[in-house]
Amino acid sequence: MTAEQSITAALNSASLPGIDYALQDVGRIRALACSADTASIEIELGFPCDGQKAALAEFLGEVAQTAGGLSKASVTVGSK
Repeated sequence: MTAEQSITAALNSASLPGIDYALQDVGRIRALACSADTASIEIELGFPCDGQKAALAEFLGEVAQTAGGLSKASVTVGSK
């Protein structure tokens, strides 16, 4: 399994804090790019999340770092 596949699987199954649903149930990964030991990720949620964007981005970044063995994961969270 590649780092991108591991990160995708981990992000999709991650239970979002304060929401208690997995990402795959309430949103999607719009973009994922890995380079060496870093990743850039764009997430789109199906509901407004303005007050939670920073916390969700931090949480999902930690999930991605752990799953991919990365030193850094930059995550942007948006909504439809």
